[in-house]
Amino acid sequence: MKHLLYLSLLAVSVTITAGMVSCTGNADSQAIQADTIAATDTLQSTPLTAIDNYLTDSIGKRYGSGEVCIPVGIVIAEEASDTTDIRVWGSWEVYNYNVSGDTLVCVSGGHHPGLMHVAKSADGTYRVTAFDAIGNGSSYEPTARKIFGDKYEQFAAIYADNVQRDEVRRVTTADYVKQHNLSVTMIKDYGWDPIALFDSTTTNAQPQ
Repeated sequence: MKHLLYLSLLAVSVTITAGMVSCTGNADSQAIQADTIAATDTLQSTPLTAIDNYLTDSIGKRYGSGEVCIPVGIVIAEEASDTTDIRVWGSWEVYNYNVSGDTLVCVSGGHHPGLMHVAKSADGTYRVTAFDAIGNGSSYEPTARKIFGDKYEQFAAIYADNVQRDEVRRVTTADYVKQHNLSVTMIKDYGWDPIALFDSTTTNAQPQ
């Protein structure tokens, strides 16, 4: 099943609720060459699900392990004219959780905005072939401008809007919980109170 809820801020509005902070962690934020991943299952039936798989397997595993890994993505732009190099610019996040009763407790994770390169295979499936990630510290802005180009201002607005990103994370996590039939209703980051995953705009508040 698809894990990510990809939202375009140009087309979708979300209900703003209490914010959540990110877990801490330090995966390599330089340009990461994709690991070889077999493109054989349904998780890679589209470019976005290939990105889902890459975030889980190649980036999520760079952090402290948890029982559940949930990637989050906001797609900023996509260029798919060349199926050997489909380019998807986005704000990508990965979170590893342990399940404690009705709560997903975040143990590690981080934010990895950048450009995903995806190729379509002869059998019609997709895999990520490379990831151009923006740098940290003083290299953040120059690498972000280089990677996002004329999309930089849109990316910068998304990157600065923690409330919006946290809401996308909440809705994505709620979707994952429902798809995987987890008896979970809350998410908790270190040092913060739990946040309810489900509200009046999120149906099926408790998986059966």
